[in-house]
Amino acid sequence: MQLTNHLEAGQILVGCGETDKQRLLERMVDVMSASRVQRLNPQISAACLREAIFGREAERPTVMGDGLAFPHARIKGFKGIGMALAILKQPIRFGGGAEPDVKVVCMIVVPQEAPMVTLKVMARVAQFFRNAENRAELLAAPDSAAVLAVFARGDLSLDIPVTARDIMTPPGAQFFSGTPLREVTAQMHAKGLDAAAVV
Repeated sequence: MQLTNHLEAGQILVGCGETDKQRLLERMVDVMSASRVQRLNPQISAACLREAIFGREAERPTVMGDGLAFPHARIKGFKGIGMALAILKQPIRFGGGAEPDVKVVCMIVVPQEAPMVTLKVMARVAQFFRNAENRAELLAAPDSAAVLAVFARGDLSLDIPVTARDIMTPPGAQFFSGTPLREVTAQMHAKGLDAAAVV
């Protein structure tokens, strides 16, 4: 099963000018709910999608590094894989960091009964996006048809095993167990972290 089977040109926003995370997510939900997702899930409204996405984002934003974020949700009774993709004109703040950090947002909705599907989609897009050439080509795509062509050349099969490396990002800071707590909190605040590794 290919990732591009779940993404149509109408689900892709290229050169998106939104600078506010909430407005961006609302716009992406509207795009998703007006696509094949609605045809497969007529019983699920845009309001339901919005509530699921915003509820999950309130728990913890999923920022993968390299300018990529994955707002996502699982909904009981959902059919297929719902996707929307936004390539932004300017990076926006998406997580807890102080600086704008996200350039590409991939929204995913899957059935509650199939949580591994989210991880597979995240893993494949993250693997693709970590490659500097792929990333540059995607960010330079002039329209949604070009984005689909870039993904199609990437052979983004979802029939793969997922490893921790595929979906995890390296810690933003590491501390030794003897590091004074004042130093830890100062560095975490400066880097906008809500967690850090202790080694």
